[in-house]
Amino acid sequence: MNLFDFGYGDKLAQNAPCRKIRMLSLFSGIGAFEKALDRVGIDYELVGYCEIDRNASKAYSAIHGVSEELNLWDVCKVNAKPWRDTIDLISYGFPCQDISLAGRQRGLFDAEGRYTRSGLFFEALRIIKECNPRIAIAENVKNLMSENFREQYHIVQESLGDAGYNNYVEVLNAKDYGVPQNRERVFIVSIRKDIDIGFEFPEPVPLTKSLADLLEDEVDEKYYLSDEVIRSFEEHKARNEANGNGFGWNVVDIDRQTDRQTDRVSRTSAERSRLARRRTQAHSSDVKISGTLNTGSQKLNGTYIREGRKEGRKEGRKLPQR
Repeated sequence: MNLFDFGYGDKLAQNAPCRKIRMLSLFSGIGAFEKALDRVGIDYELVGYCEIDRNASKAYSAIHGVSEELNLWDVCKVNAKPWRDTIDLISYGFPCQDISLAGRQRGLFDAEGRYTRSGLFFEALRIIKECNPRIAIAENVKNLMSENFREQYHIVQESLGDAGYNNYVEVLNAKDYGVPQNRERVFIVSIRKDIDIGFEFPEPVPLTKSLADLLEDEVDEKYYLSDEVIRSFEEHKARNEANGNGFGWNVVDIDRQTDRQTDRVSRTSAERSRLARRRTQAHSSDVKISGTLNTGSQKLNGTYIREGRKEGRKEGRKLPQR
């Protein structure tokens, strides 16, 4: 059964005719979740989107052909109570600035215990509690599952569990799903416990394209980086390295890269699947479990974990009460 079939998990509705799913989009950006639904042919009704940046809102409106009147703007001011039990899906890629390796890595709370930008997760949680959607899907950087944020990661999981959801978690890489980019992101699929009948993430597929396949042969000079901009990137990289954070970058000769990329994309599906589904290590400080996971999901305190941690981690401290 498709995750978004009408009546998902509801035995009384399994024979009901299909209808559009009702979607509420938070931290919308230009609507990546919405574009994904379009590409896989899921028919949906957009109840509202929430994007505080005006330029991003204009882009969202143009890309998806909707009026900006649907924009709720500030997530902190959204009142979702009128939508109680009428929303099928909430998407929320909450801010990663305080979790990302490129940021300050303050996590969900600052030194005084106040919410950071990434702490806007709790506004999404409030909205989820108010409207009680069937499914909520979050996306964020892989670093959310790192040792540095282990405690706060469990706060996210525990909060969603307390709100009435089973959570299915996996780190997915864009290159395993047809996009020639090494981009790892953690996805949290939360399904309301009263309708949950299980969920599995999609299997990896062979990569058949390289970056060279996507680049245009003729590009206007105005899109090229100037020497000054390149120098500023180099300085920015040096500052980040000195501070122990940030992303590295290099200028790449795409013609030289093509042969190596072709070698990588020629792996068979079986080889890629075997690499993607390697044995992983999972930990749960709140239920005091540490063990090795094989293919398939294991349930730890309402959370289904497929991407694990490295071995040898110490048990986490008790979660703070907030």
